[in-house]
Amino acid sequence: MKHPTSAFLVLGSLGLLSACAKGRASDVNADRIYATYRTTYFAETQTVENDAVFQFEGSTGTYIELDGSAGVTVLGKTMSAATSLLNTVVYELDGTTATFGLASPPTAVTFAYTDTTGKVFTNEIAFPDAVNLSLAATSPNGQSLTFTPTTAPLGGSEKLRAEYSYTVSSGGSTLSRTGSRSCDGGVCTLRSSEELVDATAGSEITIKVCRNRSSTPSQLSSAGGSAEATFCSLHAKVTLSP
Repeated sequence: MKHPTSAFLVLGSLGLLSACAKGRASDVNADRIYATYRTTYFAETQTVENDAVFQFEGSTGTYIELDGSAGVTVLGKTMSAATSLLNTVVYELDGTTATFGLASPPTAVTFAYTDTTGKVFTNEIAFPDAVNLSLAATSPNGQSLTFTPTTAPLGGSEKLRAEYSYTVSSGGSTLSRTGSRSCDGGVCTLRSSEELVDATAGSEITIKVCRNRSSTPSQLSSAGGSAEATFCSLHAKVTLSP
């Protein structure tokens, strides 16, 4: 989640922007706060990661910290703010499906944001269809890995991406290589000349495929908002043979 950040300075009731500060919900008109909700399910660990971001007037605006009577929950549990030196403010709450009382895999999560006027915006964010991944245990070193995950046809706002990791030895040290690549047309390819360029015979490549859906929540302030839900498959492991 990397967004351009700007600063925030309250001048009277206008809530004007300036440098090097984050904003507070109590200092701006509640109708000018843009909300973003994101949820990701990881089948490998049966965990759900949730975050919510509030910004001034749009997705590139100053990050807003919810103070006073404002707050946000997911599945009825309070989300906590994580801040950074760049003045980003992200509300987070992660846990297992058991912790949240969800089925595995879950179908949806519900966010509830209360603004400083006491108005509650409740939005159910549905997960995309499940993704299953089945790969051969070995693959020749020096060749690209091409595979087609099993999942329902993609909707217009949905995308697939393959995420990978492996280790390499260099100068007596073990280094990690991680990354991701979009799966065009539902077919995923990790290229030997790019993603797997440092892999060697005997390298074990760990792969998962994630299906992402973007949507517009139904309950928003006049500033608008967005949502994303992601389903990540179980891991598959491929060992590169000589």
